[in-house]
Parts: sequence; C-alpha cells; structure tokens
Amino acid sequence: MIIVQNLVTGSKLLASTSTVQLNPTAGAGSYTTGLPRVTAETPTLQIILELIFGTIAAVAIIIVIIAAITMAVEAGNKDTVEKMRNTLIYAAVGLIISLSAFAIVGLVLSKL
Repeated sequence: MIIVQNLVTGSKLLASTSTVQLNPTAGAGSYTTGLPRVTAETPTLQIILELIFGTIAAVAIIIVIIAAITMAVEAGNKDTVEKMRNTLIYAAVGLIISLSAFAIVGLVLSKL
C-alpha cells in the first residue's frame, strides 16, 4: 500500500499499486488494470452528436438563406452573384455531409 497525501485537503489516502493483468477468460486482448472503467451511455452520446450535427445543419441553412437573399439583391453585379453561387454550393455540400454524418452515426449507435 502507498499512502498518498491530498495536497488540497491535507488528508491521507491509501492507494494500492496496480499492475496490468491479462484476463485469459475474457477473450483476446482483454486486460484489467484495477482502475475504474469509464463508460459513455449511447443515449448521451447520441444527444451530444445530434446537437453538433443539428447546429452544423442550422448554420448551413442560414448561410444558404443569406446567400440567396444577397444573390437576389445583387442581381446586377456578376462578381457578387458568382461568389454567392459558390457559397450556395458549398453550403449545400456542407448540409449534405452533415446529414450523411448524422445518418451514419445514428446507424452505428443503433447497432451498439
């Protein structure tokens, strides 16, 4: 046993030295370290990823709306229309990628 002193509270904690041990009954590559395992629940992960992909999709839609309005207002300026056309294409591609990623992640998480 090792005595570890907490620097903040000054209390002493008992800690045991831990070694990595192979667990032959758990399958290939399984091991135990004696440390607590941290697991992420699938619903929590799905909620976080839904928020991320939803935010990306919302930003892409806002960019499409702004580019479309700017394109309509600046119809006489060829340079601005060309820039907004490219912006619309990039935003649409970003929206497609975001929706595809959302679908792929949803499929993978449903299999867990």
